[in-house]
Amino acid sequence: KACDYFVFMQEKHKLAPEAATYTIVMRGIRSNDRSPQFFDLVFPFFVEFLEEQESVEDTLVNIAIDICGKFSYLDKIEQILAILKQRKRKLSLATYGKVITIYGQLHKSSKIDELVEEARGLKADFSEVTYGCIMEAYLRCGLSDKVEAIYREVEHSEKLEPNIIIHTTLIRALAKKRDFGKVISHYAKLRSDPQRRLNRIAYNALLDCCAKCNQYAKMSEIFEDMLRTASMSKGELDDVEPDLITYSTLVKGMCKSGAIQRAVMLYEEMKRKGLELDEVFFNSLLDGFVKCNCSIQESEKVIDDMVKMKIKFSNYTYSILIKLYTRNNMLEKALGVLDEMKKNGIVPGVVVYTCLFQVCIKKKMITRAIEFFKEMKANKIQPDKTAYNIIINGCIFSGKLLAGCNILSQAMAESIILHEDVYNNVLKNLFINQKMTWPQKHEAATTVCNYVRLHKIPVNEEYFQSALSQFVFLQSAPSVNQQYYDYYQSQGYYYYQPYYQGYSGQMKFPQPYYRKDY
Repeated sequence: KACDYFVFMQEKHKLAPEAATYTIVMRGIRSNDRSPQFFDLVFPFFVEFLEEQESVEDTLVNIAIDICGKFSYLDKIEQILAILKQRKRKLSLATYGKVITIYGQLHKSSKIDELVEEARGLKADFSEVTYGCIMEAYLRCGLSDKVEAIYREVEHSEKLEPNIIIHTTLIRALAKKRDFGKVISHYAKLRSDPQRRLNRIAYNALLDCCAKCNQYAKMSEIFEDMLRTASMSKGELDDVEPDLITYSTLVKGMCKSGAIQRAVMLYEEMKRKGLELDEVFFNSLLDGFVKCNCSIQESEKVIDDMVKMKIKFSNYTYSILIKLYTRNNMLEKALGVLDEMKKNGIVPGVVVYTCLFQVCIKKKMITRAIEFFKEMKANKIQPDKTAYNIIINGCIFSGKLLAGCNILSQAMAESIILHEDVYNNVLKNLFINQKMTWPQKHEAATTVCNYVRLHKIPVNEEYFQSALSQFVFLQSAPSVNQQYYDYYQSQGYYYYQPYYQGYSGQMKFPQPYYRKDY
């Protein structure tokens, strides 16, 4: 409605909107609009307004830039900046901070460098807020070294003292680098200053670093410190009471360290505190249960809680549940989860199918595993290296060598290099298998040997040479049945007398039959 009136006042009544009009409309779009259509409608008028006005308040420019960032409109941001520069209007540090923040969200590090240099040219002192925006932008681009460099600049400034946001951003940057020593050193420095108190975000960053660096004892120590600080700051505006992120980080860390009972205790504490748990938290907890081989009863209690709390299951949740049931050889329950997954319109991913391969192979149901593989390909789910390794080895050891060779051919066609054991198992079992015909064995051996040689895969030399001599090249014409002799001739093989070396009489390459391309 507002945008309709905005257009109507200009087209019907020829009334040019003032800065206040644009501010009202832009604020409305920023607050309420989830699609870019209304901003696309207003933006051309706003560009004309910028070009005509001698000066425009920073507030309006910043709102427009905020909206551009919301919809990832880099071209429109650059258009606004170009007009302002063309009209020789200086941007404020607040505007530079806004644009730098947006470029950080979109991982445009080179643009951030340009704007930082431009901002320095204003000859105005950066505030803690400006430095905070720059550090956060570089952090989002994964440039932890630049974050450290900016922090040192603030630290050595005579006019500024790093605020808690700047300290927290530095901790997050060091955590990203997994530089645990520097993180703990900085934590100790902050704790030694009685005038400085860490906030919840800083503690969460420290805990996250401990989890990433597998420092679980230090994680517990920092959490205890957080609880002490929280109890001392009760009633203050900015308390440090642990939140969902805090507990989720702790639970993930405890699960990784194998302290699953401690993770369960934290979970119970979260329920007592009435924290609103989400799907991400439950996924971390259940994944920990799977990795620590917890009892199925304990896992199902958590699943029941998820249902009671009406937590929506995602693809990842279903994947963990199927992994949980397949690890416990509960195929029927895993298939029940798979059916529910499909009913909810979620296509199973590669992890789900890999788990199903494993449990079917364990239960000697290789035919069912092959059916799942075909279903996977029909759903256009690309098998990864692990999936191929499991299904091919499963086929081989279940006596389905031909099926395994056919699946291996698909992996080779997709240029997926598997573990060398897969190729070794195929070459070795060609000698044992009685179901494959000689032409089939020849084709499989030729394809595998060529692929192994091309990609320099370190297979067993004995299996490789034996496969070459027995299936790729034939040792003597008289011993070959006439139909196979005809087959090899039709494939372009030529007969040559073998030669012998040494007193052992062992035949060496070249073999009596070989193809032109060899």
